[in-house]
Amino acid sequence: MKKKKSFKRIYKRRSKKAFYKKRPFKIGLLGTVIVFVFSYFLFFSQIFWVEKIKVLGIDGELQEEIKRFVEEESISSILFFQTRAISLLQPSKVSNNILETYPLINSAVVDIVLPDTIIIKTTKREPIALWCSDACFKIDKYGVIFKESEKSEKPIIDSTKIASLGETVIEKDIMIPLIEILKELEDFQISRIDISTPTIRITTREGWDILFVYNQSILDQIIKLRMTIKEKIPIDKIDTLNYIDLRFDDRVFFKFQSTKPKKENPRGSATCATLVYMG
Repeated sequence: MKKKKSFKRIYKRRSKKAFYKKRPFKIGLLGTVIVFVFSYFLFFSQIFWVEKIKVLGIDGELQEEIKRFVEEESISSILFFQTRAISLLQPSKVSNNILETYPLINSAVVDIVLPDTIIIKTTKREPIALWCSDACFKIDKYGVIFKESEKSEKPIIDSTKIASLGETVIEKDIMIPLIEILKELEDFQISRIDISTPTIRITTREGWDILFVYNQSILDQIIKLRMTIKEKIPIDKIDTLNYIDLRFDDRVFFKFQSTKPKKENPRGSATCATLVYMG
C-alpha cells in the first residue's frame, strides 16, 4: 500500500520595505519637490517679478509718483523673504489704494501683463467749479473736492462745511441738476453758487441772481428763464436786475434793483416783484 505524499506549503518570509522606498512616499516626495520648484520659480524667480510699470492718462510728476507708489505696492513677504512677484499683486487693491492716495485721480484700472509688466489706465478729475469754505478747492462733477486752488474764473460754491481732499461735499441728487444748470447757462457769466435745500442760487458777474429749485425739472426752469429775459426784460435793463425766481411751477418772479435814495426806501427794496404767468 502506497503512502500518500504530503504537500507542505513553504512560505518565504518577506522583509518589510523601508517607508522611503514605498511608491506613495516617492509620489508624495516628487509632488512636494515639483510644488516647491514651481513656487520658487513663480514667487522668487526674477522672471516673474514686477519690472515695468506704465501709467497712462497722466504725465509729469504725478505719473512718476504713481509709478513709485505701485512699485512699493508690489513688494510682498513670504515667510521671511521679500518678493516682487507679479502673481501676488491684487489689481483691485492697488486701484483702490491709488484712488485713496491721489484725490486728483478719478479712475485707475490696473492690468497685469505677464511676465513682468503692470499697466495702470487712469483718468483725472476735471473741475467744474471751486468749492470754498475756509479754503478753496476744485470740485468735479461727482461732488468730490480734489485739489486746493486759488480763486479763479470758475464759479465759486459757497459753503461753511470744513472738508478734506477726496471728500464728497455735495451729494449726487444736487450735483446732477447743478451740472445741468452750469451747462445750460454757459452763455451767462456765473460768479457764485449758493445751495440751500431745495434752492440753488446762481449769482451772475453783473450781480443779479437766478433762483432754481433742484428737485424739479431744470430744463423747464431754463426755458422759463430764457422766455422771461426775452419777453419781459429790456436789454438795457438786464444789468439792473436784482433776481429772477424760477422756483414756482407756472410763474416767474423778477425784480429790479432800486434806484431810489435810501431815505425814500428804508428797506432797500426795489420795485415790486413782477409776476409772469407761463403756459
